[in-house]
Amino acid sequence: MDIGRIPLFSLVSQRLAFLGERQEVLGLNVANADTPGYQARDVDEGSFQDFLRSTVAPVSLAVTDRAHMTVATARPPAVGSSSSNGAREVEQPGAPEPGADGNNVDLEEQVIRITENAAEYQMVSTIYRKQADLIRTALGRAG
Repeated sequence: MDIGRIPLFSLVSQRLAFLGERQEVLGLNVANADTPGYQARDVDEGSFQDFLRSTVAPVSLAVTDRAHMTVATARPPAVGSSSSNGAREVEQPGAPEPGADGNNVDLEEQVIRITENAAEYQMVSTIYRKQADLIRTALGRAG
């Protein structure tokens, strides 16, 4: 059985790839904190969401009553370089103004972003593991 064909596993795998790429970009920010002219970068969350919408079969809600509400969301396209998982590297929103050397990396802000990203990566990998355990249990291979 190819678990990559199960929608939840596919989404979780793609999210882990996105978070891994984001961690790499944030790490580069820290590594270049003293590089003159370096601009802090991040990975655009919106482009990952757009990528998921384009790769996952759309799911529509059943409307059984005309009084049901419909929800429509739109997100403006992001700019920057795109990766294989649909994430785009962009200048970091909310980054401080560059200093005299042209560098705008705030180490405290980068550490906060790295910590939040690592926590989300841990959470998503736990979801992946728990779902795999659930399938193993259902197949009678608990352990």
